[in-house]
Amino acid sequence: MSRYFDQLFRLPTLRLAIIGLILAASGCNHYTPQALPATQIPEAFNNITDTQAGKETQWQLVPLTQWWQVFGSPELNQLFTELELNNFDLKTAAISLRQASAMYAQQRSNNWPTLDTSINNRNGISFDNGSHNHSNTASINAGYNVDLWGQRDAENSSAAMALVAQQESYRSTVLQMRAQLAQTYLNTLALREREEIAQQNLNAGTNLFKLIELRFEAGIASRIELDQQRNVLLNSQAQLHTLQRNRVTSERALAILLGRASIVASDIQGMFTQIKTPNISPLQPAALLETRPDIAIAEAYLREQEANVYVQRKKRWPRLNLSANVNLSNLADINQGWSGNLVEGLTMPIFNAGNIKQQIAYAEGGLEKAQLGYQLTVLKAFSDTLETLSEWQHQARLQPIREQELANNRQLYSLARLRYEAGDTDFLTLLAAQRSWFNARDSHIQARHQHLQAAVNVYRAMGGKLNYMGE
Repeated sequence: MSRYFDQLFRLPTLRLAIIGLILAASGCNHYTPQALPATQIPEAFNNITDTQAGKETQWQLVPLTQWWQVFGSPELNQLFTELELNNFDLKTAAISLRQASAMYAQQRSNNWPTLDTSINNRNGISFDNGSHNHSNTASINAGYNVDLWGQRDAENSSAAMALVAQQESYRSTVLQMRAQLAQTYLNTLALREREEIAQQNLNAGTNLFKLIELRFEAGIASRIELDQQRNVLLNSQAQLHTLQRNRVTSERALAILLGRASIVASDIQGMFTQIKTPNISPLQPAALLETRPDIAIAEAYLREQEANVYVQRKKRWPRLNLSANVNLSNLADINQGWSGNLVEGLTMPIFNAGNIKQQIAYAEGGLEKAQLGYQLTVLKAFSDTLETLSEWQHQARLQPIREQELANNRQLYSLARLRYEAGDTDFLTLLAAQRSWFNARDSHIQARHQHLQAAVNVYRAMGGKLNYMGE
């Protein structure tokens, strides 16, 4: 049987030479990515490097893969572990990533020749004379499309960029879910703290109401004073109910993030006052923004469109296809009935009514939009980062002011109550001091909560990597 294969692959020298020249020429035509579009860097990021940021401010660049640990909450660390295991958005994103990997592998399979086999059995009858005929055949077929101009290379690159985009999309989902978990957890603790303060305020207001009621019955306090304190109690009750409702809503959101049906009070044992506030440098190098998933996604999409333009343009050039097959006409006798073919096909479009031209124009339009989208994404990333850093600095400056305000109102309320009980001041002074003290306590918790939320937003904006000073 070997003589059949010898005859099949005995090609004329000229044919081999032509194929060799075509393959050699194709080696000079491969897709190469273009330079990324230039994007202006805001002045706030200019001339800042990792070294300079560390030297000028005595901060240290710490890439925190588990940035939530800076809050010093073992319970929060445990919830992040649960998030990775049970969050439905993360599970869905992981499935999408596996699908993208399968699509990329499918595209890469085109680099290899195709090989298939077939076996056929045929039974026939002649309606003229009633004779029967029977035959069975077998064949092995191989084919390969030669990548003359790097078209398949560009398609592979496009598929690779689609996979990169999906990987970054997964990383973006992880980052967003982590930030959402940290914010929801902090919000739950803050609402519990505010709810406790509101309950204390209500208790204090109730005690003061009883005192004024006794003074009213003794003829020392007026009806107006009694009614005003009753209004304070009603407002305190309304505030407490609102905080309780908001806390329940926050706990439900936390349960969904963790893939649970519900969160009960015993599930969250952390104290808001025990959460540490991280130190974040106001100077962040622009290079750190490369860790943001949205920029990586925009770049991957841009590369994908570049490759698509290359693929569409190469449709105007010849294509070379190599195929071979071996056939056996009778499976019952494998010693004869063999035949084989080796075909080289070169095709090139001549007229298609401008179809390829329009495909190229459409692809080029997609590339232009991708370039603009990349530049816009980078600018938005700068803006988002600057906004979060600005908010962080704003909240950091407000924090000591709120603390001084809290201490001052605590002292004023204590003095006002002592003087009122001693009869040295009127009720309106006490009422004003009481309201200021209650509001200051709640404002202090809200300010600290906003400060911590700003820290989470900075980590999110920087992709979880920034200049950070530990304790």
